[in-house]
Amino acid sequence: MWDAGLDVWAWKATPRRHAVITSQLRPGARVWQARMDDRMLTGDQYFHLQTLDGIAQLTWVLANKDLEKSKRSKPPKPHPRPADMRANRDKAAREQARADRGLAWFKRAETMRDRMLTESGT
Repeated sequence: MWDAGLDVWAWKATPRRHAVITSQLRPGARVWQARMDDRMLTGDQYFHLQTLDGIAQLTWVLANKDLEKSKRSKPPKPHPRPADMRANRDKAAREQARADRGLAWFKRAETMRDRMLTESGT
């Protein structure tokens, strides 16, 4: 897990102890990247995202400063953060599950229709 000379799997630790050890991992660790946790970004990566968002916002302000409100473009959206990506992933998973349930319902209805047709002799 880290270079502390500990084999976590052989070590008889409680789940709470594992949680404490995990919470002490540095930002950017693979654990956070796999979970799409907000800590998946290191400090400099987060700073770069904030800088890009600030530049985009400033550019938008300067480009629209002399226009009347009805002619202004929409303000720029901030670059996606890990929490946004996680929410999108979860939404896609919910939509896929809903589509799978709909397909299963359609297949059951089709099977019932075929069964009714064969029983009626048509």
